[in-house]
Amino acid sequence: MPDAAPTPTVPHQVENAGRPLAQLSITTPELVAQILANPAHVAACNKFAHDLKTGKHTKSHSLSGLLLTIVGIKKGSNGPLFDKSTKTR
Repeated sequence: MPDAAPTPTVPHQVENAGRPLAQLSITTPELVAQILANPAHVAACNKFAHDLKTGKHTKSHSLSGLLLTIVGIKKGSNGPLFDKSTKTR
């Protein structure tokens, strides 16, 4: 159900999502606030923390970059280097 509304978060979920951000040195106040304000981002952070503890992301070059990509804030590196131009010739 991708178009279902995200479930509201409870305070301990937000607190738990903040821990991996601090551990990965994601400390920019605006970025942290943006992630913790969105229930979908909080859920993704908590899942990422669980996957990290179980060893799923051990081969990643940059764990903080991977988390930001999973959350959707940073563009993935496996895509094109530049966005497609809207200008046609």
